[in-house]
Amino acid sequence: MKRISPLLWLASLLALIATQHCFALSAPMQHIYTGHLYANGAPVTTPQTIRFSFWKTGTVVSGDSNTNGTINDAAPSYGGWKEVQTVTPNASGYFALKLGSITPIDYANMPPDVISSLFLQVDVKEATAPLTDYETLDVDPLTATVDRSPVGAVPFASNANLLDQHAVGTNAGDIPVLGTGGTLPTSLIAPAIDSDTFTLDANNTSASEISLRFGDLLGKKLAYDTVAQTFKFNDSVHIDGNLTVTGLVNGVDLSTINNEASQLKVSSGA
Repeated sequence: MKRISPLLWLASLLALIATQHCFALSAPMQHIYTGHLYANGAPVTTPQTIRFSFWKTGTVVSGDSNTNGTINDAAPSYGGWKEVQTVTPNASGYFALKLGSITPIDYANMPPDVISSLFLQVDVKEATAPLTDYETLDVDPLTATVDRSPVGAVPFASNANLLDQHAVGTNAGDIPVLGTGGTLPTSLIAPAIDSDTFTLDANNTSASEISLRFGDLLGKKLAYDTVAQTFKFNDSVHIDGNLTVTGLVNGVDLSTINNEASQLKVSSGA
C-alpha cells in the first residue's frame, strides 16, 4: 500500500464528532467526517472511494495489507473495524460522510487496551480503480512512524457511562449506583429481600462455621457450627415470647420434670 503526502492528496479532518448521545449505546455509533481532497494543488471533483479503518498503532507496516490491496484482518495492530464509502467532492474538493453508517462502530465491545490507543487510517483511490491503487493519507509525511490519526475523545465520550465495558444499570453485568449513605437502593436488591429464603454458604464450602455477624467492632453473631451441627449465639439471648423445646436442655428432657422444685427458673438467669 502506498503512503502519500497531503501535498498530493489533502484530506483535512474538520470534524469527527458523535452524532448521537453517548448513552444511546444500543444504536450504531456514527461520526461525521468532513474534509477536502486535492491532487497536485487542484480540488478533486470526481468520485473517490475512501476506506477507513481502526488500528492499535500509528505506523503502517508491511503486512497490514494483503497483496490484493485489501486490509489484513489478521495483522497484529488491526483494530477490528473498517468500512468503505464512495464520495464525489464538490467544486472545492469538499466532502462529508458518516463513519459507521456502513459498518457500525461498537466501542462498547472493544477491548480496553484497543480503545485506549486507537488510530484512524484513511485510504483513497479513484472509484473505478482496483484495490491495489489505494493510497494511505499520511498525516505526517516528515515522520516515518506517524501515518495514522489518533482517535482520542470521541470513543471515550461514547464510552463515558461504561466502566471496564460495563454499563450503569440494573441488568445482568451492569454496575448499580449506590444510594444515600453508600447503600444499595431497595429496588436493586428486591429479589433478595422479597425472597422467602436467604441462603448463606450456598456453595456448601464452609468447613467450620457459617455466621451472621452484627456490627464490626460489636462482633456479635449468630453462627452455625458445621462440625457440631449446632447453632451458637456469642452473647445473651432475650426471648419475649414462648420458647418451645422438643429436644433436651443440657441433657435434660423437660417433659420428665414434674415437681415444682425442679421447675426452670425464670428470673435468676438459670
